[in-house]
Amino acid sequence: MTVAMTLQEELAKAFRLHHSGSLTAAGHHYEAILSRDPQQVDALQLLGVLRQQQGQFAQAVLLGSGDTIRTKIAPRSETMAAPNERLRPPR
Repeated sequence: MTVAMTLQEELAKAFRLHHSGSLTAAGHHYEAILSRDPQQVDALQLLGVLRQQQGQFAQAVLLGSGDTIRTKIAPRSETMAAPNERLRPPR
C-alpha cells in the first residue's frame, strides 16, 4: 500500500534532492507538485532555479516570470537576473 505524499512533503523531498545535487530527480518532484497545484509558488520558483542550474535559461525565465507566480508574489528579480543576462544578445 502506497501513501501519497502531501504537497509539503513532496516539496521537502524535492528540496532535499535539489540541495544534494540530484537535479533530475528534484525536477521530477517539482513537476509532480505543479501537476497537482500549478500555482504552487515554491515549486515554481525552485524549478526555475533548477532549470537555471541545468543551463535551461529560457525555461528558467519563463517559470520565474509567468502569470501564475505574479498572482501570488512579486517577481523575485534577484533570482531571475542571471538567466535573463544569459539570454541577452552580446553587445
